[in-house]
Amino acid sequence: MSETTVLRLDVVARGDIDWAICSLPDVRLERRDGVAFLECGADVADVARTFLARAGARAVAVDALPSRAVSLLPARVSDLTPFEVAETIDCVMVRALGVEEAARVPGRGLFRRPRYDDAHLRDVLRGGDRMFAWRRIVWADRPTLRTRALGHVRPIVFDRTAITHGQERRAYARDGALARWIAG
Repeated sequence: MSETTVLRLDVVARGDIDWAICSLPDVRLERRDGVAFLECGADVADVARTFLARAGARAVAVDALPSRAVSLLPARVSDLTPFEVAETIDCVMVRALGVEEAARVPGRGLFRRPRYDDAHLRDVLRGGDRMFAWRRIVWADRPTLRTRALGHVRPIVFDRTAITHGQERRAYARDGALARWIAG
């Protein structure tokens, strides 16, 4: 994303926020102190506001995201389960998958064998659901990363490229994982 716009998200009604986010090109979601933000390309900001409004979320443009303290360390998270830990910055990078890419990429099951979810994949191919790829990074100070509440979070120590180019996971819009994460 070259030129970006930051929107503060306020969920005002129940809707399909995941579908709205999957209708946009690459976006970055961020939660700080219970407030959710969406960062998208400036060229799609109006479309993002419209889609989010139809999904029950008010999207208000803000100047920029608050700066991140230099003392915060990155850590990766392998699920989208929300947690509310003070003084953390929770970021999710979302990339909508096209039908072709969704059909090509099965999940991985036990022993790294391909695992196909036929019902979900059939819905994606028929246009009844959308699939997206995501990466989640949490920024926190050293003592906070050691707390029990963040026990499933793994600090990024050596591979700093994992912050921007780490392993992507896949999910379906129908599951509502992004809406739960935004609501906290």
